[in-house]
Amino acid sequence: MNRFFGTAIQLCYNLSMDRPGRRKTRRFIPFLLVLLLFNLSTAFAQDGASAVLAQPQIDEFPIIQTSLIVRDADGAFIGGLTPSNITVVENEQRLEVSEFTQLHPGALFAVALNPGRPFAIRDGQGISRYDNILTALRAWAEAEPVGNGTDYVSLLINNGPQIIHTQERSDWLTALLSYQDNPRDASPTLDVLTRAVEVVSDDAPDAGMGRGILFITPIPEGDMSVGLQSLAGLANQNSIRISVWLVASPDAFESRGAVQLQELTELTGGQLFAYSGTETFPDPEQYLAPLRDIYVMSYRSQVASAGANTVSVQVQKDDLSLVTETKTFTLNLLPPVPVVVDPPGSILRENRDTEEDEEAQAKMAPEYQDLELMIQFPDGIQRPIASSTLYVDGIPALVQTAEPYDQFRWDLRSYLNTADHLIRVEVVDSQGMVGTSADIPVRIEVNSFLPSAVRTVSRNLPWFAGFFVLLAGSVTFLVLILTGRIRPRIPGQIAGMSSKALSRQKGNRLRTGAAAAQNEAKSESAVLERVSRFAKIHWPKRRVISSTFAHLIRLTDDATESSKDPVPITSGTMVIGIDRLRCDLVLDDPSVDPVHATLMKDGNSLCLKDSGSTAGTWVNYKQVPVDGTELEHGDIIHIGRVALRLKLREPARIRKPVVIREELES
Repeated sequence: MNRFFGTAIQLCYNLSMDRPGRRKTRRFIPFLLVLLLFNLSTAFAQDGASAVLAQPQIDEFPIIQTSLIVRDADGAFIGGLTPSNITVVENEQRLEVSEFTQLHPGALFAVALNPGRPFAIRDGQGISRYDNILTALRAWAEAEPVGNGTDYVSLLINNGPQIIHTQERSDWLTALLSYQDNPRDASPTLDVLTRAVEVVSDDAPDAGMGRGILFITPIPEGDMSVGLQSLAGLANQNSIRISVWLVASPDAFESRGAVQLQELTELTGGQLFAYSGTETFPDPEQYLAPLRDIYVMSYRSQVASAGANTVSVQVQKDDLSLVTETKTFTLNLLPPVPVVVDPPGSILRENRDTEEDEEAQAKMAPEYQDLELMIQFPDGIQRPIASSTLYVDGIPALVQTAEPYDQFRWDLRSYLNTADHLIRVEVVDSQGMVGTSADIPVRIEVNSFLPSAVRTVSRNLPWFAGFFVLLAGSVTFLVLILTGRIRPRIPGQIAGMSSKALSRQKGNRLRTGAAAAQNEAKSESAVLERVSRFAKIHWPKRRVISSTFAHLIRLTDDATESSKDPVPITSGTMVIGIDRLRCDLVLDDPSVDPVHATLMKDGNSLCLKDSGSTAGTWVNYKQVPVDGTELEHGDIIHIGRVALRLKLREPARIRKPVVIREELES
């Protein structure tokens, strides 16, 4: 950096001098001053240190992964940072890092050799500049590699041999020494640098490898500004540092091309070394060393909506305070979608009393209904679930705040009456996004039975046995009396006396006196009258009260009543459709939906509501509105194409016909 300041100041001074041939170059003085002031402000702000943040990776969202490179003013990697030195700023929210590790993966490094006429110039000893370049590169290639990482080096020579991504520096050196062309005949261009940028931009064998290029070149002919700007942009996208060995005479160090190459190195974080034949080449290892180390880090994102997001990293250690350039990443986040797998259309609860102790209460089964969820992420970004909730009729019935979030045990013990219910599921993901399933109708039918008659009889067998013996005897005795096989004994009659003996006894009594006979006749007549009344027993007849409130009678196509049995309406609610599990009245017709309509009894009135059917529900050829229609005796109901007539057991009134007047065409 200090070398650049000195070079820039010297260039400005030289360009301001009134020398022949310098008029065209004076116009670059303002540009150099602006560039100098920019770099001076950067240097003074952070003493030349820098922190570079790689593009965030969102493949493991909500975990965001990225890498960080921190260098001092001389370009050396600053190691030893810990998570306490790092703060992530995401959408202006400060977050802690989850993982922060320093790695030594090595580097992807390429030497781009761009021979030209200046390479062939020789010194007083007859040694060319190109010979000195080969000596410096050979010394570096034969030296022991520094660091724990593995470097992959490449060599690209303009119109010459090349070797790509080799780990063996000996192979690299062999390719370099095989170039035997005369540099004097070569024409330097930016093509070899372009190829070098493409090679170093290849996918790295190991994650986190640094990338760098050493461009050895004279000043190419023509205006390089557009080409160098494009290469600088591509290099920055791939975090490639470009350093330049500029081979030229001292006078050329002040040229426009030299300034453009200097700007390239500054924009990409590299260095420029100007060589005229007498200077000592720097060790290429100084370009490689900062590339071998990197920090890899991750943090838990707090993004909870779709759109573009920003992230930067603050580095704070002792007197070092750096902020990286802000990076942008876009997420198309959508709420999760829960789906109930194979939901039950209806649940039958019955009494399953199997307890043997006398105080055991009857139990309804099942007591629980298991539900399973399938949670989908329509945005394709899988993420953890924080909670899930089961709603029944809009009220939370079960909340899961721990695994498993995709399973529920619905408690049915409080459902003691037949009724229809709506269930839905709501899930919340780790980012706070809420997803809800569709409402699912579930009918719970409750059949309550008395305890087992066999067990009740066995518990009270002596009492039941005595009762049935007494009842059987009483019934037998009454049957014998009513059939005349047993006659009740007349009071005063001698046991075993026949009717003839009784007549003789009467005759004897008559002869004893008229008064006595008359009294005896009266007494016998009273007894016979009482026996006759006893024999004429009239059993009370039970009055049968029908529980049927009304009937539905199927109609034929000509509106006459069908011969099929009427459908009685006894319960408070009758569901009509083709689903045999969910409907009370099943109408097997293609125009009828699975759950087509519902007939509800409220006191002495009936109300018919449509259940969102396709063909609709009609009463007296008028479509039933959303809030339903009250029915009357004799109404004609159409469920799809099926016609029914309503007949009340005790009709209070009959709907009056409505006369619709038609306008006759004139």
